[in-house]
Amino acid sequence: MATFVELSSKAKMPIVGLGTWKSPAGKVKEAVKVAIDAGYRRVDCAYVDQSEHEVGEAIQEKIQEKARPFMRKACEKTLKDLKLSYLDVYLIHWPPGFKSGDDLFLKDNEGKMIGGKATFLDAWEAVGELVDAELVKALWISNFNHFQIERLLNKPGLK
Repeated sequence: MATFVELSSKAKMPIVGLGTWKSPAGKVKEAVKVAIDAGYRRVDCAYVDQSEHEVGEAIQEKIQEKARPFMRKACEKTLKDLKLSYLDVYLIHWPPGFKSGDDLFLKDNEGKMIGGKATFLDAWEAVGELVDAELVKALWISNFNHFQIERLLNKPGLK
């Protein structure tokens, strides 16, 4: 759906977007989720719209919908390849997420890896579902600094 225009900065911007101006409170979140499902990749919001909180919630929920199946699929492939029914430990090896795609690491035109929108907190939650499904016994982290560890430890609902 998205048709893009290249800006003078070389950034690409979707031509069509969803505007939130004068949208009723409590309705914006669902509208943004439906728009994302329909292919929209631009949402026009501003502080004066008083809808940024709902827009942010919608975007995060849609990111989570993508992250969870990806984590499960990756874990199930690992189990199949290793010929195991569960893993003792599943490790989040690196705090920054990377954009998923056909290649293991998607790269931009300059050869730099493209970051994903999901955070390590999102990844922890998604991997936690693997524990609930008894595919993984424990979750570990690696290469996290103390600020990231504190954020993880202070996450509500930490398992």
